[in-house]
Amino acid sequence: MTRDVASDVSALLARGEGATVEFKRALARDLGRELCAFANARGGTVLIGVSDAGKIVGVADHNRVKSQVQSTARSADPPIEVEERPELPEEALREAVANAVAHRDYRSTANVQIYVFRDRIEIVSPGGLPAGMTEADLGTKSMPRNPLLFGMLYRMDVVENIGSGIRRIRRLCREHGVAEPIIDTSGQWVTVTFPRPAGRRNLQRGVRDAGRQPESRTEQGQESSGNGLESDGNGPESNKNGLESSKNGLESDENGLESLQRRVLALLLVEPLSKSALADALGHRSVSAGLNRVMHRLLQDGRVAYTVPGKPNSRLQKYRITGAGRNFLEKPGK
Repeated sequence: MTRDVASDVSALLARGEGATVEFKRALARDLGRELCAFANARGGTVLIGVSDAGKIVGVADHNRVKSQVQSTARSADPPIEVEERPELPEEALREAVANAVAHRDYRSTANVQIYVFRDRIEIVSPGGLPAGMTEADLGTKSMPRNPLLFGMLYRMDVVENIGSGIRRIRRLCREHGVAEPIIDTSGQWVTVTFPRPAGRRNLQRGVRDAGRQPESRTEQGQESSGNGLESDGNGPESNKNGLESSKNGLESDENGLESLQRRVLALLLVEPLSKSALADALGHRSVSAGLNRVMHRLLQDGRVAYTVPGKPNSRLQKYRITGAGRNFLEKPGK
């Protein structure tokens, strides 16, 4: 979406519903009548995925909604023009893919990979950061690993000035009204994660099973479908010995511990969270001993890290997922 379109949407949200603007939290059966009414009058705009209060809530299945809206609009006589608002800013996604291709380590035999999950989109580039750069430098400094390739892409208008890509991606996400991407530089990979608005709501309810496969995966242009499976997110009701889960979902055996670890990591994929925020998202009344044990284990294993290093008791302290945590989620659960 261009900046002008994003500004128009923001203006519509600020103005609220009226004679030419209608908000729909979800796809309604009377959409056809709404469109025809607008088309037979002065025209108008229907924003789907917006509450009556003007808050963007997103849609659970973007492709299905898009297809039904297009079908409804085409069935009118004459057909009605429909303007779409992508779930995530296309320019930001395009910039992230271009950066992955331009800055990857071509000595590695690995591919640039794109994963589409229900709750996020991940763009993974092999090679890590160039020597001399840290994660704090992203968006402010740049050391192109492949200057000749970057120069060619710049002349083709595929990328912008050196060092401006990350800032532009973050700005485009803010203008689009979605969360900024999470950038992880752990190990030999750089992973840019774009949280999907509908997926974020599901994760906060604790309903997504983080150990499943992506909806689709692309490696350098090759696309294949995945399962995109979901579960109720509550973990197994009992362990292999028939013992019931504890009140907070932490089972007495190792499988229960891993289940809670996956649920915590899935929440941290969306954004860094404090321990109390994690407890609330998991449905716990308070920070339990079980959750404390899981967070200690995740820190020990390097699957999460502090957002305020060196000050574990800071009131601003939160946890963020690392590359090791992402790798753990990609592996099938026990």
